Amino acid sequence: MSAAWAEKVVTAFPPDLGIPQFSFDSDGEALLEWNLAVDRVLNVSVGADGELRDAARISGFKSTGIEIFADALPAGLAEAACRLVCR
Repeated sequence: MSAAWAEKVVTAFPPDLGIPQFSFDSDGEALLEWNLAVDRVLNVSVGADGELRDAARISGFKSTGIEIFADALPAGLAEAACRLVCR
């Protein structure tokens, strides 16, 4: 179930990031969004199998990725989270 995976993913992010907006897509994937400002946004879609699809726009930095969650944030997402909270 995507909700269970989403809970694991959220707790892997740095606490300074705060709690994301949370919803479900029509296909059942959990959607997480940290929207700190117009140019400081991180979106993560969490699939039922732990697949993460992410997109970040942080100042001039943009990234997208597809990775599998395995009890720790994948490197690309960890970098985006750090950029979001570290300014």
